[in-house]
Amino acid sequence: MDTGVRQIDLQHQELVRLINEMERAHAAGQSSTALDDILPSLTTYALFHFGDEELLLAQVAEGTAYAEHHLKEHRNFVAEIQRLISSRASQSDAELVEVLTRYLAHWLLSHISGTDRVLARRLLGKPAP
Repeated sequence: MDTGVRQIDLQHQELVRLINEMERAHAAGQSSTALDDILPSLTTYALFHFGDEELLLAQVAEGTAYAEHHLKEHRNFVAEIQRLISSRASQSDAELVEVLTRYLAHWLLSHISGTDRVLARRLLGKPAP
């Protein structure tokens, strides 16, 4: 899942580590801990990462349709996480952690392999597909 841009790749590794930490807590029967302790860290780190990506994006693609698409993916991610968190009262913590980890893993894989790879190519001065 590497993009070739060290800064981005290291941040992606941290996001994956936090998702895995949530899954481990859930598997150990600590779904509430996953939601109360790990999810806030993951959310905060994701926002930090998006900020970094958006600064890089402004350097190589500001005002383009690609940049708008990339920003929209970030906004949609934040909105979906907020929606899922707000659904906590209507389901068990275990169910919510399962939904969240599936969403996070799928979204991150899709975002890295598509949108972020295009950003990396632009940053590295390579033609985007």
